[in-house]
This record gives sequence, structure tokens and C-alpha cells, in this order.
Amino acid sequence: MENKKELLLTAVVAVILILGMTSLASAGFNLGNASISSQYIGGDTLIGWINISFSNQTNSNFTSNFDGSISLLDLMNKSGYRQGNGYTCSPSTCVNDYNFFNSATSKNIALSGKKIYGFAFLGVKNLEIQDFEFHLSSDANSSCANQLFLDLLNDGSYDFFNSEYEDTACAAKSYGCYDDSSTGIVSISVGTSKLCEKISMAPAPAYKIGASLNNSAINKNGLHMELYNINASDISPVATCDIPNNTQNVQDLDCIAKYASQNRFDALVCLYGDYLTNFTIKSETTDTCGKIDAGQGDYVRDYKIYQTQLKFATINKEFNSSLFAKLNNDASLIDLIRAYADSKYGNNCVGGCVIPFSLSGLNQNIIIDNVDIRYLADGIPPETPVSNNYVYDIVVSNFKVSSGFVKLILNNMNILVPNVNGNRLFSLSFNGVGILDKTINITLGLTFDISPKFVTIGKNTLFTANVSGNVTSTWDFGDGSDSVSSNDNKASHAYMNSGTYDVSVVIKKGTTTTTKTFKVTTGNVKEAANSTLTSYEKRIINLTNSIKSYPDWIRSDLIKEINTSEINASLVGIRTRFNNAVNDSQYEELLGDLLDLNVPITISKSDTGSNLPLLVGYSNIDTKFIEEISNASLTDDAKNSLRSSISTWMQANYDSRISYDVISKQFDSGPEPILTKFKISLSGKKDNPEQAYLIINYPREGIKFAENYDARNLDDGSATYIEVSGGKSFEFTIKSDVKADELGAYLSPVVSKLGTFEEIGQAEKPKFRWGLLLLGLGIVITATAIVFILMRRWYQNNYENRLFRTRNDVYNLVNFIYNSRLAGLKDEDIRKKLKESGWTGEQISYAFKKIDGKSKWLFEKRKVKKELEKRHPEGIDTRFINH
Repeated sequence: MENKKELLLTAVVAVILILGMTSLASAGFNLGNASISSQYIGGDTLIGWINISFSNQTNSNFTSNFDGSISLLDLMNKSGYRQGNGYTCSPSTCVNDYNFFNSATSKNIALSGKKIYGFAFLGVKNLEIQDFEFHLSSDANSSCANQLFLDLLNDGSYDFFNSEYEDTACAAKSYGCYDDSSTGIVSISVGTSKLCEKISMAPAPAYKIGASLNNSAINKNGLHMELYNINASDISPVATCDIPNNTQNVQDLDCIAKYASQNRFDALVCLYGDYLTNFTIKSETTDTCGKIDAGQGDYVRDYKIYQTQLKFATINKEFNSSLFAKLNNDASLIDLIRAYADSKYGNNCVGGCVIPFSLSGLNQNIIIDNVDIRYLADGIPPETPVSNNYVYDIVVSNFKVSSGFVKLILNNMNILVPNVNGNRLFSLSFNGVGILDKTINITLGLTFDISPKFVTIGKNTLFTANVSGNVTSTWDFGDGSDSVSSNDNKASHAYMNSGTYDVSVVIKKGTTTTTKTFKVTTGNVKEAANSTLTSYEKRIINLTNSIKSYPDWIRSDLIKEINTSEINASLVGIRTRFNNAVNDSQYEELLGDLLDLNVPITISKSDTGSNLPLLVGYSNIDTKFIEEISNASLTDDAKNSLRSSISTWMQANYDSRISYDVISKQFDSGPEPILTKFKISLSGKKDNPEQAYLIINYPREGIKFAENYDARNLDDGSATYIEVSGGKSFEFTIKSDVKADELGAYLSPVVSKLGTFEEIGQAEKPKFRWGLLLLGLGIVITATAIVFILMRRWYQNNYENRLFRTRNDVYNLVNFIYNSRLAGLKDEDIRKKLKESGWTGEQISYAFKKIDGKSKWLFEKRKVKKELEKRHPEGIDTRFINH
């Protein structure tokens, strides 16, 4: 019996493995032709497209070495395709499927990160949910942060969060726009008119709302508070409560508004009486966001009304229809689950249906039990629904995407080109696999910041971009309002709601246009100071962890660049001042000090390139360094020949690669480079490689090596060299942002090993004079050529037009061959890639003849060179054309 079980288990595992390998083998993508614009200004959005097909591909992400990424399905949809029209999904819903196992009536879950579970139905048809509930408890302590989120259906929408409160304040009182330091404060009697103050409310299970009141008598009542969610569709209170009797003449009186929110929202907190009372409240009219009544009307006066959020209590709840309705604007839990079962399974659960849910939040231990899901199905009498009492472990089965060749628009990835000057290699990857490299030319855009970064709600504020000269600007303030055009570097705007907005600014100066995006915060100055301080305190933790992730030899430079200990000491001092501050002017001063600190978000790679040919810097190779080592001095013509010989020798003797990472401080306005880390990897192609020299066209004193490679100075310290024999890797850093091609790095033996070259001072051999003979021959050849051109021109044009749709297609193909040769690919590999991308053998042969100068037509070499120069304004390497 045991042997049979083992055989059965082995067979099941084998089937799973075979199915898995079959799935892996059939999944993938094929890249066809592509087009990427090559000219940019720093900060521009990358423009281009790729032609690509997919077969059973998961919904993975497109990423690049620049900022910007997008999922396959999102890019498909944004490029104009839809399920059934351009691509197909399996399953056709384009959503993940779920496999269930390990049923239990009670689940003990150690939550760390996100985990998925579910309720399952098997062997039933025409499923109809009647009731749905289960019990959930946690050992998490009460907290000022919500401890747990539950996402029913695992669709990204949180359906349950802790709505139980503990009567403990989690923050100082927030008074909206009211400012005790304002001039012209007057006291107003509290009567039946509702005095309302607009206040930004943080997520909480409940809120304590109240007012600072004055009464000549004590033990008086008759006052009430109301809470309105301005973001709600209707203007009606979401919570009301009664203020207790006063026990002092001047007193803060409040009550608890039992309204839970998992998101920050703008509220009106209102105070009113049953009649004209003897209570009075302070008011002022500076930068107002208060008004009478919660309906329509201008914000004309502020009142000393406040709120503070309360703690989230421990969790011990029944998740059912009534709780779901309370937390989700009276939505129906049963309708939601029925709609899901119908749309995903057609209510047919013969093969199994899963109602998934995900849990996320703080690290904690959770128990889910007392599951009671009542349902009807074929064969079940309506008066006796069946109860399902099990919860299951879930494995997600990702949906797959298949398509023919589709044109995906990369503009939709919102990839931002770095604000640097010169050539940069753009690399596009899908699912972590590099699929496209393109060298682009970037002109340094305008570098600027804006101020202020914090503004008060409702106040018309003048924003300024700190760029000089004759400029125009366009401002999108990110709140849905119309963009503002300006003839200078300034624009005015008033925000009517608190929050953080992405402000996009376009500056045009002469022929240069630069777009940058900044974050601007609106709200109460005290809240802003606290929010910024809290954010910076978290950033210090991230920065410290980021720095620790780098090796020691790099870490020391990062610590010098960002002194986290010093910044942390400053933040501790500011936190102490914040706790002791009592008025807005002090909070404004604190906020200014915080913004002056300009703490980076983190340290990360802002640009990267891997396994590039070392000859990527061929145009910057300076042969004078190997000449110095070889004690030789060549003529200019000989230097060009030597450079070519070095390239040939490198490709024959070594596989030489260079990788780089630009390590930058990341700010809200973008990256700021600190240093560039390089790794040069050399692998000999022969058993006993001869001695050579790795030469780096950068001063030795400006390079920090990972270890002692015995690097030495060249040319009075302007360059560096290392003796090399066999394979080895060299790691080093250079301060700031340095491009791989700028290093002009190369590998070479002494000059005498590369051939015989003409040295300075060596006599030139007399030239034979062919002039008279060639003159006569030239006349004859020219006449013949003219006749030849006239006879063949018609055939040339029609042949090329038959092969290619447009003339641009011809030169795009020639440009691809040139770029591939420049990257070190062999012609047979290039032909293979082109065939895989859908080009015909006849088209490929034609393009190779064109770039190799084997075309039958005169002047064709010149045209090829001219077209390539259009695509490579930085200059072309003629070794890879017309040979």
C-alpha cells in the first residue's frame, strides 16, 4: 500500500513538473522592430514604440534604467488595444485565478506583509450567497496606526479596517485655519447658527471634536457638535455628539464623533446651540477657512474649533453585512460577492469557485474562525440554505496574455530622461530581461526649483521658479484647475483643499524647454510642520539603511556626502522645538528650517548600464597613454591606425565589458548624482594572454578603487593604468555622474606588439606621381559612369521600393546593423536577430550590401554615411560601415 502511495505521489509530482515546464516553455515574447527618438532635453518624456508579440506571458512590468515603469496589460490598454481586440487573456477576464487547499474551520495566521486566503465552493451549480460572516481577532495592541486591512476579493480595495476606538488622543489638537496670534480676534455668541471650521482629518476610528468656549456661568449645556465629510456626495453630518456641561468659565469642551475613515479627508467641524446661549467662542478673519453653516457659502471667518484623532483599539470583530455597510457607505456585502461569483464563474462552481481575501498591516497574529457562509445552489431547497464553515489557503495563478505583433507606445510609460548633458544609453527591460538598448543624446535642461512648497488653504499664493533671464512658464497646479501661462517665472494660485499636490512647471528659455514636477503641500501650518518632520524622520531611517546596503569602500563616501548623524541631531532639536511651540509663527519658522535641511528621500541608482563593450568609449581613446608606456611617439596618421589596431587586438584577445551605476540622492524634484560606480570585467580568449595595460582616461587621484590593483599615474597624473595578464575584474568609483564612454578606457599591449607605425622624425617615402595617367583614365571612367547611372537609376528605385515600404525603413535597418556592430555583435548574430524580428532575407541582404558599400550604385556610400550621421549627431565610427 505504501509503495502504491509513493508511486501515486511521484506520478502527481511528475505531472505537475511536466505541466509547469510546458507552461514555461510556451511562455515568452518576441521583439520586432522599434523606434526610439534620439534627441532630448533633460527632464523630457522618452518617446518611441516597440513592435512585440506575446505568448502565454504573465502581466509583468516594463522597466528601464531611467525613471518609469508600467505593467504589460496597462501598456497594452494605453496603446489602444483591448481583450479580444489586439490581445487575449487566459482566463478571458484578465484577472488572476486562485487554487485552494488546506481547509480548516479556524486559521491561525502570523501576518508579515501581505497574505491571501479564501472561501471555496466545489461541486455546486448556480451558486447564490445568502449570508456571509466570520470572526476575526488579533493580538496587535491598540495603536495610532490602523493595525489591519482586509481586502475582500483581493481587488486592491480595502473593505475592512479597524473601526473600534480607544479614548486616547493620537495627536495635538488641530484648529484648521484659526490662529490665536492673529490681530482682530473677537468673541462671538453661540446660538442656533452652525459655526463651522474646515479641518484636515487624518485616518482614525473616531475623532474628538470640540471648541474653546467661555461662559460666565458653569454647569451649562445645550451645545452640540457635527462632523461633515466635505468629500462626500451629500452635505449631511456623518457624526453628531453632545458637548458636556462646562465645569470652568473658560474651557475646551468636546465629544466623540463616532466616524471611522481609512483615508485622510477634509471636514467641516461645526458647533451650535439649542438656543442663543451665554457661551462665546473666539474668531478671526486672517487666511480664513471657516463659515456659517455647512452648505454653500464663502469661507469668511475662523472659529476656535478643533479636532484630534483617537487610537485604534484592539481587534475582535465579526465581519458581516452590517459592518461592511458601515465601513463602505452602506454598500451591500451580499450583492458584492454575488456579482463577483457571477462575473468570474457564472455561478458555476462544479470545478470550484474561490472568494479570495488578502490581509495586510502590522506584524501580528490573527485568528479567523466561526465562518458561516450560507448559500443556495441547484438541488438545495430555498428554505434550508447550506452553511460553508471553512477557510482555505490560496495559491494565486497569474493570468496570461497572448498577442500577435502589437505596437506599444513607450510614451505611456512616462519615462523621464535624466537631466544630464551628452549621450546616455537607454535600456528597456521586460520582466527583468533586457530587450532594447538605444543611445540617446541629451541636452542639459534648465535646472530650477520652485517656492513656496507649503501654502495655506484658500490663500492666493505667488509661486516662483528660481530661474533667471528672459523666460516664459506654464504651471499645472495638480488640483484639476486650468493650467496657468505666464510671461515670466511666476504664477499665482489658491488651493481650496488640503493635501499634497504634484505641480508641473514648464520653463521655456530661448530654444530650451524644460519640464519638472514638484510636490506642494497645503493645509494648516502646524500640521504641515509635523507632517514634514515625521516624513524627514522616516527618511533618515531609510537613508541609514540605504547606506548600510553598500560595501564599506563605497559607504564611507556616502556618509561624507550625507551626514545622517548630523541631520538626525538637527531633527531631534526641531522635534523638541515643535513640542514647545504655541503659535503659527513658531511653526512657520520650524517649517522653514525643515525645508532648508532638504533631506533626501533615499539613496538609489538613477542610471545604470550592464555588460557594455569596453569599446563603447572608442571615440575617446587617447593613444598617447600607451605610447608613453611603450616609449613611442607616433604621427597623427599613425595614431589613427594605432587606435584601430588596439580595437582589433582587444576583440581578438579579450572579452572586455564595462558596467556602471550612478548612485544618487533622490529628492522630490529628482535625483542628484553622488558618484558613479564602475566595474570593468576582462576575460582572456587565449590560454596564455600576453601582458597588457588597462588604461583609464581619468586622473588617478579622482578614482577610488575597491582594492589595491597597483594603479599608477600616466601623463603627469591625467590618466591611470593597471598592468593586466589574464582575466580579472576591477571595481572603482568616480565622484559625480561620469558616462562610461567618457572614460575612454581600453586595453592594449605595448605598441610594438600591434605592428609597425610611423614615428615622429621618420622620413617619408617619395610618392609616385600618377597625375597625367589618371587624368585621361578619369575622363573615360566619368563618361561611362554617367551612362551607367542613367541606365540603372530606374531599376534601383523600383527594386528598393519593392523591398521596403518607405526609404526610412531602409536606413532604420542600416542603423540597426551599425549599432549592433558597434556593440560588438557578429554579422551572423545580427542577421539572426533581424530574421527573428520579421525582416526577410532579401531585405537583410540588401541592407548589409548598402552599409558595406557593395551596392552597385555610385554615391551610395555617401548617402549611407549621411543618413547615419543624422541618427548619430555625436559622430559615427566609420570602421563599421563601407568595409
